[in-house]
Amino acid sequence: DTGLASGQPAGLPTGLAVASAAVAAQDRWQQVAVFRLREDAVTKKPSIEVLQMGAAREGNGIRLNEPVDAAAFGSPIVTPDGVIGLVQDEQTGAFLPADLQAPAAVPAPTPAPAQ
Repeated sequence: DTGLASGQPAGLPTGLAVASAAVAAQDRWQQVAVFRLREDAVTKKPSIEVLQMGAAREGNGIRLNEPVDAAAFGSPIVTPDGVIGLVQDEQTGAFLPADLQAPAAVPAPTPAPAQ
């Protein structure tokens, strides 16, 4: 028994991290991943396909470098640092609301020089 309603083994993360505001503020991302729900034509077994591509900021949205089909609509747009948005249509996505973004890392204070 995993102790989790999802059936996921204990000790594994149960969700995706949200990218920091600094990552979401970038103009482009060399690699993002989106997810597409699939069903095997023969076995009818569902699966999730991971699609990797680049993306860029376009106004207040995200432009995917490659078109996706309707099976990916609503998918998180994930950078190596976390989720930046959600797929809206074939080539665009919306950023997560600012209140959901992880705060940017605060640099450690620099100690004052000894006198």
